[in-house]
Order: sequence, then structure tokens, then C-alpha cells
Amino acid sequence: MVNKKVTCYSVNIPESMDFVQLLLDNEESSLKPFVLDQYRTIELKYTQIQKNGSIVGLFVTTSRKNIPPAHKPGNGDDYTALPLDDGQGLAYPNVFLYDPQFKVLYLETNRMGVSPSKICAYFEARAIRDSIPTFWIEISPLLKKEAYERVENMVRIKYVNLKLAKPTGLLRNNLSKGSLRGLASISDQLNADKYMQCSFTADKVKSLKKGEILR
Repeated sequence: MVNKKVTCYSVNIPESMDFVQLLLDNEESSLKPFVLDQYRTIELKYTQIQKNGSIVGLFVTTSRKNIPPAHKPGNGDDYTALPLDDGQGLAYPNVFLYDPQFKVLYLETNRMGVSPSKICAYFEARAIRDSIPTFWIEISPLLKKEAYERVENMVRIKYVNLKLAKPTGLLRNNLSKGSLRGLASISDQLNADKYMQCSFTADKVKSLKKGEILR
């Protein structure tokens, strides 16, 4: 069994469109290779829908740049260029699986193959070719739960600007705890029933209490 590295991505496109339909589009114009640059093309091939509704297929990148030479071990300095016909190149396929329920793209990692930005460029070029107006696509990496929690814990809040309309209304609505009750009480004492505005700033080394601010 061969182990493959897979990266998970979130796919977002206009609400009026379906990414599944883009993947399964078998129109002749949609199957044409997308020319990324003078050396590389991208194709979407062998897309199939599975019984569970997921889509599997290949993104194939063909490169005609930096073609390595062939070499027979022990045969001295024989580094012969690989014989390629005109227009041929080396193919770097990326297997993918798309889960339409969660809008997640599972993409085989291949350093020489497609990247999220190249996939976006591929579908944007197809949209232009098919005269689809105002098309956009975003493919963003998803973090594991542990990584997300680490990133969340790295957030430091330096300052908060607060403007509260009808602050004394918070007391009438039975606000029983939290920082806002204290601020509402001050507004009530000052008869500031129109609005209250204040700013909280932490020292450079410290940060404000994120949990209390979010509450």
C-alpha cells in the first residue's frame, strides 16, 4: 500500500452555482486543457460521482519545462535527454475527492502538480471561456482541530472601542452579570441614556481578557 499526503481545502463559489456541476461538466469546451503558461497545462480528467455523492477524479498538470535526462546507472556520463514528441511533457496527476455536503476538497499533495491557486485559475479561465459573468472561486486550507485551537489561543486583543446605544436599557433587560452591567450602571448613575462610548487599551506586553470581551 502506498501512503499519500492529502490536504483538505474549503471550496467557496457563488451561491447560484454548484461546484459538483463544474467538476462533472463533460462539455467539449470544458474538457479542453487550460494553458497555465508556455510550459504547463492543466486538465480535469476521469471525474466520477460515487454512491455517497462524493466526486473523485484527477487534476493533471503537464510540464514541458526542466525535463530531467535519462541515465543508465554505471554508464559513465550518459545523461541523455528524454525523447519527447513535439508538445509532449511530463504528467503530474493529483487525485482529488470532493465532499459536496461539507464543501471540502481532499487533494493529493504533489509538489509538481496543481496547487489551490492553479485550480482557481483553471476554473476562472473556464468561466471566461464559457461566458459566465461575475464568477469567483476561493479554495482555502482547513486546519485540524488542534491547529485551530493553537491559532485561536495566539489571538491577543490590544484594544477595544465600544459604543453602546441606550446603555441603561441593559439594566431594564435584567442583565445580571458581566462587564456590560458595570458599564450600564455607570451610565445610569450619570443619566447617560442616549449612548455611551469608551475605549479599553492594554499594555504592550499584556492583552485584554479575550473571553470576557467575547461574552
